[in-house]
Amino acid sequence: MAVTDSNGDTTILVTNTTGDWSISLPPGAANVDIDPNGTGLPAGYVQSEGTNPTSVTVISGQSTDGGTDGYFVPATVTGHLYVDTNGNSSQDPGEPDSAGVRVTVVGSTGIVVNVVTGADGNWTASVPPGTTVIDVNDADIPAGSVQTQGQALTTVIALANDTVSGGVNGYFLPALVTGHLYLDLNGNGVQDFIYHNLANVDIIVVDSTGTTRRVTTDQNGDWSISLPPGPATATVDANDPEYPAGSVITEGAATTQFIAVAGDTVVTRRVGFFFPAIVTGHLYVDTNGNSRQDAGEPDLPNVSIVVTSAINDLQTVITDSQGNWVATVPPGNTTVNISAPAGYQQTEGTNPSTVTAVASLSTFSENDGFYLPGTVKGHVYADLNGNNVQDGLETGIAGVDVTITDSNGTVRTVTTDSNGDWQAVVPPGATLVDVNDLDPQIPAGSVRTEGIDPQIVAVIAGEEAQAGNDGYFTPGSIGGLVRSDTTNDGAPDLPIPGVTITLFDDTNAQVATTTTAADGSYIFTGLKPGTYSVQQTQPAGYLSVSDVDGGNPDIIGNITPIEITPGLQVTGRNFLERPLKEPNT
Repeated sequence: MAVTDSNGDTTILVTNTTGDWSISLPPGAANVDIDPNGTGLPAGYVQSEGTNPTSVTVISGQSTDGGTDGYFVPATVTGHLYVDTNGNSSQDPGEPDSAGVRVTVVGSTGIVVNVVTGADGNWTASVPPGTTVIDVNDADIPAGSVQTQGQALTTVIALANDTVSGGVNGYFLPALVTGHLYLDLNGNGVQDFIYHNLANVDIIVVDSTGTTRRVTTDQNGDWSISLPPGPATATVDANDPEYPAGSVITEGAATTQFIAVAGDTVVTRRVGFFFPAIVTGHLYVDTNGNSRQDAGEPDLPNVSIVVTSAINDLQTVITDSQGNWVATVPPGNTTVNISAPAGYQQTEGTNPSTVTAVASLSTFSENDGFYLPGTVKGHVYADLNGNNVQDGLETGIAGVDVTITDSNGTVRTVTTDSNGDWQAVVPPGATLVDVNDLDPQIPAGSVRTEGIDPQIVAVIAGEEAQAGNDGYFTPGSIGGLVRSDTTNDGAPDLPIPGVTITLFDDTNAQVATTTTAADGSYIFTGLKPGTYSVQQTQPAGYLSVSDVDGGNPDIIGNITPIEITPGLQVTGRNFLERPLKEPNT
């Protein structure tokens, strides 16, 4: 060592076998420099006690301690930090080193050495030999990371003049993946009811490393797992005892593919399970309207049907080419409402109808028959003049019953309206129409002058068939007596039977002829409105005395014509005769 005194003189000393050294110096400041040429101490030694160089103050007549200087051969401790991207506890190709991480190394003597990892993730510290503790500063590791290789605190034995590895530390920043399972009660692909989650069902997860893991849904139907980043799959275990066997998935899928992102949460799509019930039905064209589908009657396709489930969810289904429809619904009472084609009437089934849907079963609702009816129409009127035609002033007869027997034999009665019109909706085919001639609305004694009754009308689906007009004429009548005045007092006494009576109209054309009965009476019935006269053929052996209108005693109506109006019954058109006396007076 070189000792320089207060006068600036330098003396070279060498320690003895015990490592001690001494020198006499003039009082004042002195400087001690150990191994100034770097050749005296063994290579690699490091001063562990004292300082070099050292300044001391030499006091005259006293011994001054220049200090104790300790030297040791150091040990080297190294380590490595990296990002274990896939979390498999080893640094695979492509997984990055962790640079800039602080590492605290505490040597066997308590010395603290702080180092920082380089760009390659490596760190190195020189420490005294012995037990050495290594502590990686967690604050420099990405938040949420999990150590997959190495330990948080590592203890090694440092060896002098040797290099000891403090280990490799891998840190994995996981992805959090979550999911949810539930019962989709109404099968609409959405969880509407929060209390129907699926608990205790296993999810099989295969991560990006190919590792298979299992996680179980909790009481809320939720599951979560930490995974290494990368593509992964989650599969609902269909063999799990809690798996809803027999259900169908309405939301999500049994196996979900996703990309796990480091440090992020991936929410997989919910998986909904639905226990369906199947409801079916059939529609057809009941061509003849007999409430059953006979051979040759077609199915009814492309008809909309609104199905309302037990929880009031609505869906619309369409009948197929065979007239069939199918709806998947939740179990329970289900309402079926058919949008019947315009103009069609239902002959079989009810609309709307209710069917009880049973979970996992197919339930047939009913057959619904619809037919396109035809319409049969007619008209009843008063043929006042009996000319077989409804003239301008002739009106319809209201309130007349008409009996309709359709092609299926079904009988119904319709009534004429205020205009005398009637109509009936009937299935296609031969339809029997019968106007009630004895209906009280038709005047007693009336006769039909127009129309056929009863009659068969051919009705075509979707069309109107005319039964025609039915005209009723109420005829008048003219009647009287032919009697004999045997007492010559101008009053009739005895009837004269067998007398020929002739009826003439206003043109003096003969209308009818009759003869008097045993009581001397005669009558002309079925007379149309008009002006008439009655003429008797003079009976042999009698002399005409008078008739009711005067004038020619053999003609009634030549003075006062007989006016017949509809239904008028004219009586008392009498002739009086007297027996002839000799000589014919």
